[in-house]
Amino acid sequence: MKPETSPTRIRDIAPKERPRERLRRMGAAALSNAELLAILLRTGTQGASVLEVASRLLQEFDGKLTRLQESSVEELCKIRGIGQDKALTLVAAFELVRRARQEQILDRLVFETPEQIAELMREHFAGETRERLRIIHLNKRREIIRIEDAADGFMDEITVANNILFRQAILNKASELVLVHNHPSGNPMPSTMDIETTRDLVRCGHLLGIPILDHIIIGKPSSNREKDFVSLRNLGYIRD
Repeated sequence: MKPETSPTRIRDIAPKERPRERLRRMGAAALSNAELLAILLRTGTQGASVLEVASRLLQEFDGKLTRLQESSVEELCKIRGIGQDKALTLVAAFELVRRARQEQILDRLVFETPEQIAELMREHFAGETRERLRIIHLNKRREIIRIEDAADGFMDEITVANNILFRQAILNKASELVLVHNHPSGNPMPSTMDIETTRDLVRCGHLLGIPILDHIIIGKPSSNREKDFVSLRNLGYIRD
């Protein structure tokens, strides 16, 4: 009978081969996903090294960082070896990555097509279980000034936020707006309430001199990106 092997502990690894030392010497790109996660997790648990916990974490999400990124604190805490502190650290790290990536997009994005907005906003709605409305504020060159959260809930609840919505647009000196909201059900086609609310907001925008260029509805991500969102302008519900 083979003797049982004890878990690999960080202190049993040669100092220069430990994840933190390898990161310092070789840069982050040289490390595996498990090693990078181990650095964030910092410690293992009784009977499992931090590298083993990191590997187990990846296995729970089929080795997909995108799936891990979309998980909540509650979901992460269900995994053996991941307590609340570790879960909070992971969620915070992924949120920083998302914000950095969006800053890169915002620095060069001029609104020209609904596809651009859908590409930008998909991650904003990842993992959402409720409908949320976000407003993209554009300047005269159609460059993005700011993205505002307008309201949570169904579209019939969002109409009460019209005054706040346009007040923020005025404060941000926006020249035009783009509405974006999600359908957690996955089907991006607009409901009757979506259409009526959009028309009300478009009328308000015309009266205030801050036109709404489009309303993008995003469903669940799919391999066919052209079918996971719709543009109400392209559907004919918004006209100049």
